[in-house]
Amino acid sequence: MQSPLRGLFFLSVCLTWTMHKVIMNLSEKQGEHMDKKRFYDTYIKCCNGASISESNGEVKFGFKVRDLLNQIPYFTRYPNHLRLLPIKDSIEKGNFVVAFIPAPITTKKTLLLLSHYDVVGVDEFAEAKHLAFDPEAYTKYLKYHTELLDEEAKEDLLNSDYLFGRGTADMKWGVAADIEMLWHFSENPERQKLNLLMISTPDEEVNSRGMLATVKELNRLQKIERLEFVQCIVSEPDIASNRKENVHRLHVGCAGKLLPTVFCVGKETHVGEPFDGLNPNLLVSEMVRRMELNPVFSDTVNGVSTPVPTCLKQSDTKADYTVQTPLSAYAYFNVMTLESTPQEVLTKFKKVAQETFEEVLLANQVRHLLAETKSGNHYHTASFEPLVITYSELASACRKLHGNSFDKAITQLTEHHKNEDVRQLSIRLVARAVEFYPIRQPMMVVFFAPPYYPHSGFVSSSSICVEGCSKLIDHAYQNEDLYAIDYAYTGLTDMSYLHLPDDVDVRLLKENFPVYGSVYELPLHELSKLNIPFVNIGPLGKDAHKNTERIHVGYSFDKAGYYLADLIEIYGDLYNPSEIK
Repeated sequence: MQSPLRGLFFLSVCLTWTMHKVIMNLSEKQGEHMDKKRFYDTYIKCCNGASISESNGEVKFGFKVRDLLNQIPYFTRYPNHLRLLPIKDSIEKGNFVVAFIPAPITTKKTLLLLSHYDVVGVDEFAEAKHLAFDPEAYTKYLKYHTELLDEEAKEDLLNSDYLFGRGTADMKWGVAADIEMLWHFSENPERQKLNLLMISTPDEEVNSRGMLATVKELNRLQKIERLEFVQCIVSEPDIASNRKENVHRLHVGCAGKLLPTVFCVGKETHVGEPFDGLNPNLLVSEMVRRMELNPVFSDTVNGVSTPVPTCLKQSDTKADYTVQTPLSAYAYFNVMTLESTPQEVLTKFKKVAQETFEEVLLANQVRHLLAETKSGNHYHTASFEPLVITYSELASACRKLHGNSFDKAITQLTEHHKNEDVRQLSIRLVARAVEFYPIRQPMMVVFFAPPYYPHSGFVSSSSICVEGCSKLIDHAYQNEDLYAIDYAYTGLTDMSYLHLPDDVDVRLLKENFPVYGSVYELPLHELSKLNIPFVNIGPLGKDAHKNTERIHVGYSFDKAGYYLADLIEIYGDLYNPSEIK
């Protein structure tokens, strides 16, 4: 691991650039254009890495990115400017790559190039799993197995310049593009007016632990090295289904995400006396019915709408088969935001839970009456009142009754299961809290499970960030390429962690995350200090997270890379207009 950056890390480097240019021995043509072949070769090497989230391949891939960057002569001369930093002080948990190339003029203004290198799994590739990380071989394979493709994918395979495979779009192109940008500007320092800092992280696809660790490093660089992060450029693919044909989008904002969760406690009974209890599966099923695709939870702002919610997991907690009904069940939902605060989402979610409970009890009464009428028998039935509380209310009641013994039990359980999936651990902790609760009756507990992504809000149309995009749109139009500004990227992205909205109730957020502060923690204070404007400009990709994931090679390597470099130069002129000496 490289030694940490210190004060001299970024200072007095401009004096080395004259020597650096002589060593490079650049031709005029190289100064005008990046090396497209090198870019593509780097991309294929990145795709070849099986960096599946939370796998050993993900841990290894950080070293691969570092090795690819080490091929740039600049880092041979300045090895301390390239570092591999572990997450939570443990290289076994993954690491993020930090690479810095200062501008040839003395400036603290820095442009951040941000990417993630982990990818989702490949189970859907079935018999072709072994080819998933070899795009060229997998694309050839598909030409002999077109029955695996839908019509659009088949047409792209046979009639267009597409390359298929895991990570081809999301987002190995972005990693390779950032590496190529450092190549390009190290070879052409006369084009660079801002410091360039590349950061590539793991774990974007699961819990964003890589980016959350990066936030702390960015704050350190701001405070200790006095860097001023004026702009961030991300290169996620534009894969949204509502994309207009032949119009490439520049995203200058992003949606946020919450995972509201409901834990339903029933009343156990024998299957021979079903009316004498309350099946929590009925509660959770009705909750899913009411939440699934519910437009009430979709934010619409300035003509942009977030996707409607969907259930990501539904289950009861019963481990084995018995003829007793389950004790509890749960479900969690993907809810995306543009302006709704966590408090507003939780309030709406609790209201749906209340309506769910009331509807289930009413329906059970009706069915009890119908069953007695049909059979002519009397069936004993239990009577319940709806009880819906937040985890904050549950924990507060438990502490009031049991004092420190409650927190001690929660801490011990967390420590024992700390390596478990954070969502499953959240469920386990709520179930334990229910055991401490003084009221023994059916209830529904609502809370948040990780991860939480803040939404960015809408950037001003007069900002430098938007002005730079507008200039790029003009440049692209001259080449008959169409770009448009999009004010909200509605996919999930680490761009969310470049700021924190002012209206977030931090206390409410913490109190309703059962695992907050133990196995999951957001650097909320550090987030509030960043506030880095960003733009996403990426390749032309389709079907991320599917076995038909693909990238359009011609556009992505003949054009998108050049526009990325162009945008970096544009921001250099806007944020640091002084002449390079």
